Amino acid sequence: MLERIKVLTYRGHSPYYYLRKLLFNIINWREHRRRQQWARTCDRSHNGTLETEGWCEVSVDPRWVSETVAYCQGLDRKMDPENLSPQAGGGKDFWRLLIDNASVKNFPEVIRFSAQSRLKEIASAYLGEEAVLANVSLMKSYPTGRKVKHSQLWHLDAADSRMLLFYLYCSDVDDQAGPFTVVEKSRMKPDWRPRFLRKYGYSDSEIVDLAEPGCIRSITGPAGTMFACDSAQTYHQGSRCETKTRLALAIRYTTFSGLHPVEEIAVPQTDGDGRVPLRPLVNA
Repeated sequence: MLERIKVLTYRGHSPYYYLRKLLFNIINWREHRRRQQWARTCDRSHNGTLETEGWCEVSVDPRWVSETVAYCQGLDRKMDPENLSPQAGGGKDFWRLLIDNASVKNFPEVIRFSAQSRLKEIASAYLGEEAVLANVSLMKSYPTGRKVKHSQLWHLDAADSRMLLFYLYCSDVDDQAGPFTVVEKSRMKPDWRPRFLRKYGYSDSEIVDLAEPGCIRSITGPAGTMFACDSAQTYHQGSRCETKTRLALAIRYTTFSGLHPVEEIAVPQTDGDGRVPLRPLVNA
């Protein structure tokens, strides 16, 4: 019960959260205004699709994409050579974080790809202010045959009231590899309950009752496929791997006053086009 009260009070979408967000922006009004002005010149061409469907495809420098995919695949071979799924447990035992926010500082090439100007501008245009690079993780999901749970259920993320999550598939992803799956945002049936009072995770049968027919989209594609999703506004699920593993780089941008304000990932200094040379991987 105490854990439930904590979730209702402190997680995103709660009344406390919105009040704290408002007060934070009022106290830091100069920085908030500067960030809004910064975003006004950003490319807004993705905003329409993000507002209606909740997700959109994203294209960036293909050379940089292929280098980053190859680098992440090398990290996978180095860090998980046995390709073994985690042991069954109470948490997210269907995936392994090869890179998380605590370790990403050791991989400046991954940070630099995540912080590139095109991604930041798309996120800033959608969020209406200069976006904060809040989280970078390299996730490997496994077929476990276990009951779906946690983020394998239909849910909304709670790190901010609006955010933009970029995914880069670093392996080929088809229906057997647990694709990221969304419900088109504009085709959800009206639900007047405050979000913090809704269930965290809905089953497939429950989401069908909450959404219009034909609006569920599984995002598949070869390694190098990239897309963006407002995971705070768009119901989604993933990592339901059936027979294949899935390797994906997840990059999350939030507002200046997100759930954890101003915890921005430091971007390494670079020259020229902003690319960090990819270091050779030992034993990759």
